[in-house]
Amino acid sequence: MATQANLDYVQKMFVAYLGRAASASAQEYYADLIDADAELGKAQLFDDLYNSAEGQALYGSMTSDQVIEQIFQNCFNRDPAFAGLTYYYDAIGDGTFNILEAAAVIANDASAEDAAILDAKQTAADKVTTELGSDADAVAAYAANAADARTSLNKVTDATTAAAYDAAAEVAAISAGQQIGSSFTLTKAGSFTGTSGNDSFAGTETTLTGTTVIDSYSNDNDTLTVTNTDGTFDFGNATQIAGIENIVVNETSFGTVTVDAEELNSGTLTVNQLQA
Repeated sequence: MATQANLDYVQKMFVAYLGRAASASAQEYYADLIDADAELGKAQLFDDLYNSAEGQALYGSMTSDQVIEQIFQNCFNRDPAFAGLTYYYDAIGDGTFNILEAAAVIANDASAEDAAILDAKQTAADKVTTELGSDADAVAAYAANAADARTSLNKVTDATTAAAYDAAAEVAAISAGQQIGSSFTLTKAGSFTGTSGNDSFAGTETTLTGTTVIDSYSNDNDTLTVTNTDGTFDFGNATQIAGIENIVVNETSFGTVTVDAEELNSGTLTVNQLQA
């Protein structure tokens, strides 16, 4: 059995290089290599992650500075400052370390603030690893949707979001290619742009007034839910609603409900009379 310290290190490297969790078998395999020979084991890990089909799909067409920016996003959910980008770019150029080692160096150099974010992402990644278990089909489906896996882990920004991370729900969504999206609470005359995941937008007829709700992704499944209390609802009060697959009106007035949906150009409309 590999040491816990090296199991943790392998998970950290999967997050840094690929932006996702390791499978239990991969975590154990590379941790055993590092236990046997730390230098050679880590070199093998870096090489395999960067030069894997998944790694090359992510990094293969990137310049060195773009690789650095992607690693920062994987680790810390942000782009590097110009000084940091220049430092790492120059270090790769002068041979201080090579491109295969870049993610490890950047992760290990993290400030206390950045390290806290990376630690939180590792905590969420550990939940994913446990959820996947030894199910080869589940592991394959998760890895096959690498972009969704990165999007999922990028929702984790601190210890609180790591603790709330629902690995079972996230893995199910990732494996189906239907990433769980963001939740938006509408504000009057606000503008809301959806993500590539299954987003949810919620508001009232009042907060929908002058509001723009747009999603440009065609392969997700977004829901806009609005509540109303006076029996008459007009989607024309919104500036624009586009690209939302499910539109729900929940009415709490007595009697017949009248909904004007002339301004809707897409989506399935459902009207619920919730009052007895």
